[in-house]
Amino acid sequence: MKKRILSSGVGTFVLILSVPFQIGVVSAQSSADALIDRVVEKMGGAHAILDVRTIEANGYGMEAYFWGGGNITGDPGAIQKWAENPNMSAIWDFENDRYLTRYRHNFMFPFGGVFGHSFSSSAWGVDGDVGYALTADGEARRLPEWTTGGAWGKPDGRIFRVYESLSHPLAAIRAVLSGDAVAENLRTEDGYEVVDLVIDEGSVTLGIEPSTMLPRWVRWSLPHQNLGELVMTTTFVGYQAWDAVQLPMTWSSTIDWRSTLVQTRLLDGYYVNSDQMPDISAPDVVVEQPPLPPIAPANDIAVTEVADGIWHLDPGGHTIVEFADHLVIFELGGTFEHSRAVIELANGLVEGKPLTHLIVSHHHFDHTRGFRAAIEAGLTVISHRGNREILADMATRPAPNFADIVPNPYGGTLDFIPVDGHLRLQDEEMTLDIYQVVKNNHMANAVFAYAPESRTLIEADLATPANQFSFWAEAYEDNLEHYGLEVDMVSPNHVSRPMTHAETLEWIQEGVAAALARCEEFGALGRNLPGCPPYIYRDWVDRFSDE
Repeated sequence: MKKRILSSGVGTFVLILSVPFQIGVVSAQSSADALIDRVVEKMGGAHAILDVRTIEANGYGMEAYFWGGGNITGDPGAIQKWAENPNMSAIWDFENDRYLTRYRHNFMFPFGGVFGHSFSSSAWGVDGDVGYALTADGEARRLPEWTTGGAWGKPDGRIFRVYESLSHPLAAIRAVLSGDAVAENLRTEDGYEVVDLVIDEGSVTLGIEPSTMLPRWVRWSLPHQNLGELVMTTTFVGYQAWDAVQLPMTWSSTIDWRSTLVQTRLLDGYYVNSDQMPDISAPDVVVEQPPLPPIAPANDIAVTEVADGIWHLDPGGHTIVEFADHLVIFELGGTFEHSRAVIELANGLVEGKPLTHLIVSHHHFDHTRGFRAAIEAGLTVISHRGNREILADMATRPAPNFADIVPNPYGGTLDFIPVDGHLRLQDEEMTLDIYQVVKNNHMANAVFAYAPESRTLIEADLATPANQFSFWAEAYEDNLEHYGLEVDMVSPNHVSRPMTHAETLEWIQEGVAAALARCEEFGALGRNLPGCPPYIYRDWVDRFSDE
């Protein structure tokens, strides 16, 4: 046993830590402990820090759409799309080992689904050994230890929320003082004094600003289904005294992929040891649920023939096209297990014809969630030339610490065929034209496919992104007119079944009035929303009135 005597502003605090008695370890441990002692003193002293039993940080912030994977293109210079997060709270109940974060969500760009503009409030928390999520509609569900299938395709899980709870200076330092974490491996990185905080679940790394001796950042690793293993760094700025403890008024989180800023938090204030702190214990219904697997098992996949040699798969909205000696799939989203199941199904769909190629419509992370499984399966990738760089990132980034939940955990090689305006795939059985999408403000470096013999169009986010708000109503017909295409059938990605051309127009038309009305409603209030007035110029009323 090792005894630490910590200096505080008002007296002496004794902390017992159990470590192996080895001279080298003790010496290194003592150095790490000495650093923590200096930080404790600057933050207000051990007694003041440990006296904080509960704390609630209230404010607002923003989140990057798909963590940088939902911009107009996959170019590193593409402007980031954001969601605003008003009514943000982060709450710690240290005595009961609980943490919860809650905020509202609204996209700051036009989005086709009502849920993207609803300002709905969701929450995620951890209560001891139970991680949980509270959805906007009141559903409470237990989280697995780790998952890559969180909200908006983000990582999540109980351990994610534990690490997130330590991504605040007070929580991190208090964990060491209370014995819930041990500081180890003192070193210097980029001018910061750095230690690892080891807990039961693993460790996070704490960086100390030497000029102030206050925590500057917390860093930890996490899995991502598109990008492999990421490193998240949360940086703290704007320390002030709150009830005798120095606390930051802002923090922001960045991932190591392209140094992407993924989240910001700006505070209105803290409530320390408030007698009105909300109850953040896990709901009984969550506690009673068994722990969930990190990856949900694949659902049964329905195969619908769209035309001769073309099949639509649901769920997932994938389309398989048959050539003389091989198959090609358009789009591969979905979970790890789903993507592997789709590839297995495709390889058995037509005897003697393996799946060899994947057409990626565009880079958005909801459309490339299965991309790493495609690389794992050795598929050749066809997409717009401008997607090569971001697809190479997805193909090659490793995830060795999360091999059980991230496909292709040691990285792979991208075999890429670029599309420059138009590419024709043709043999004696099938002709498939791949065209670059034009006149679309949702995705610039995008493609769709067209089988001229059956006049079948295969698309993702061109005709059917969502139709609760049809902000992109004109894109489908704009592209048909641009390329002079006549369409009988559409095989969509975001609709569960194939549709005729007429059905597709009716599907789009359903959301036109809603998009116009939303813009008009908020415009009357003096709040002109992004995307308003929408780019809609065709007659979406009278030409449907006789049908």
